[in-house]
Amino acid sequence: MHEFDLFDESITYEHLTAEINTNLNGTIYVTKALLPLLAKQQEAMIVNVSSLLANITVANAPTYSATKAGVHMFSDALREQIRAKGKNIHVMELCPPVISETNLTDTYDEGLMNKMISLPLAKLVNAGIKGMQKNKLRVNAGFTKVMRFSMKFAPDYITHTWGQMILK
Repeated sequence: MHEFDLFDESITYEHLTAEINTNLNGTIYVTKALLPLLAKQQEAMIVNVSSLLANITVANAPTYSATKAGVHMFSDALREQIRAKGKNIHVMELCPPVISETNLTDTYDEGLMNKMISLPLAKLVNAGIKGMQKNKLRVNAGFTKVMRFSMKFAPDYITHTWGQMILK
């Protein structure tokens, strides 16, 4: 996740598109390359990793949020194309919050907020495996469940409040 200020004139177009190439284009390219092989299988599964930030933007990492929203939409469209073709390929979207063993938790203070929003990697893996076993369409792990639910009721307020908190 690259944090940057869109008003910073030193930010290059290459910097702006790096995450798009990795997170969104990479997901699309790998999926497209593997679909012929997966379609020949009796049953297969694709697990795309989006993020809590597919549901709510984070002001200091604008392209990251956009790419993860793109992964979400791509997963939905892919699922519908697979259904239309009658293939037995399952598509699951795994939506983690901040993972506590990464440097992303440095963005937040070490107090309650960090503990509330972060999730240990082992818990994410367990949630993902359970979702795969149950053939879930989407697994909202940890704090992502809370935010996805909350965004149904007050999306503008939550986005603004979250943005102000991050940019302080």
